[in-house]
Amino acid sequence: MKKSYQLYFLSTLVLVLPIIIANVYYSDDINRSINGYTMWGIDGRPLSDNLMTILNFNSHLSDTAPLPLLLAVTILALALGIFFKNTLNADKRYIFLPISFLISPFIIEPLSYRFDSLTISASIFFAFAFISIKTKNKIVSFLLKTGFIVSVFSFYQPSINIALTLMSVELFINMKFQKHASYILKSLVVKLFSLIIGSVIYMKVVLPLTHSGDNTSNHPGISDNIFARTLSNASAYYQFFCDNVVLNYGKALLLSSLIVSIALSMVICIKYYRVNKGKIDIIVSIIGIIATPLTFIASMITLLLLENPLVTFARVYIGINGLVLFIFTLIFLTLKSTRLSNYILFIPAMYIASFSFSYGNALRMQNVTNMHVVEVIKQALKETPDNSVKILFNGDAPKSPVLINSEKNYPLLKTIVLNYFYNWFGAYTYMKLNGVNQDYPDFSSKSTTSFISGYCNSEVIYSSSSIKIYKDADNVMVDFQKNTCN
Repeated sequence: MKKSYQLYFLSTLVLVLPIIIANVYYSDDINRSINGYTMWGIDGRPLSDNLMTILNFNSHLSDTAPLPLLLAVTILALALGIFFKNTLNADKRYIFLPISFLISPFIIEPLSYRFDSLTISASIFFAFAFISIKTKNKIVSFLLKTGFIVSVFSFYQPSINIALTLMSVELFINMKFQKHASYILKSLVVKLFSLIIGSVIYMKVVLPLTHSGDNTSNHPGISDNIFARTLSNASAYYQFFCDNVVLNYGKALLLSSLIVSIALSMVICIKYYRVNKGKIDIIVSIIGIIATPLTFIASMITLLLLENPLVTFARVYIGINGLVLFIFTLIFLTLKSTRLSNYILFIPAMYIASFSFSYGNALRMQNVTNMHVVEVIKQALKETPDNSVKILFNGDAPKSPVLINSEKNYPLLKTIVLNYFYNWFGAYTYMKLNGVNQDYPDFSSKSTTSFISGYCNSEVIYSSSSIKIYKDADNVMVDFQKNTCN
């Protein structure tokens, strides 16, 4: 366990090293660092509030980065370690297999947060605990698993998709290790019931007690028309995945992964049946074959049921990391050569390392570009008192040349390296963090809408080749679209 834990800790630390070096405030980090609030609970994540309160010895948060990220690395390594010890039976042939959980790029954005890196990692830990932590007492085991599911939801809801994919991972591991069919079926049934009961407890008890009740496009509720919404959401997520994960080959990657997984699962199921040859073993083998395509769906299933898709929120795709672990589990269990399996794993592992380091550099250099924009705004408004005007934005903000270049290899960077300069609340917290203190506009007010439509008639207080700034008595327009008013 010690050697495997050290391996997983080092692997995860290398993955997050570029984020630590970049040292950039990311999205919600900014407001939390300035105002010190928790407020995950109002989104149905009360354990996130509790964990961060414990870490800060106070319900008022302070910026302790990179401590939360280092703790996140620790508990992710622990999650992979208990998975290796308890689910893979500490079989040295599979010591590198848990690392495959880290090689989907969708884990990078959750780890970018100075606060949420820890809360989301805690959720991932309980998803692994659901599969890997076992006790001899069946009642205690059932209660623990139910509690783990409630904890997964209460830290970060999309991580439940990881727990679902891990159920399939364990199924095939048990088949490979020739566990008795009755044991496999009982294990599946217990986990399925604890999953259902834990989900019901969360939905009917925890969520009503904590959630604010306001479902927005960024925090949608469950759709009233699940069938139609599932299809449209699936289409949106599928297109985003194909366009952003691997340049030009997203569809081929997804389709080939599905075909290979089905083929490998059939090999495992057939071998299992040939060894045991009982009627109940046929049932287990059929379940295994059916489980493979269902696992691909399960990696995103809870997101498919929502009122609208969260397409560009890369962190919600975290279930894909569980799917990658599932695919590599099939590869490791099927191939006789452990060395060949490790070589196959090494290629995408190097890809995610390259992705992560490119991301860290792009994130850092984009922050330099962003701070230049803030400095321009600050100088243009140097005679304007704080909190006396509303700042609005038009057009596409400047991008760092480093980011533009990196996007050619890694299109997902277009999404996870955030643009702060458009009309959302993050723009105002980012500017406040860097010394520009002005009000957030009321976009429903007549004065704001009137200014937006007619700002070209206002005074130009700054002009360059990339930015023009217009101002009237109450509003400021930062225009990145040079020819708008020509």
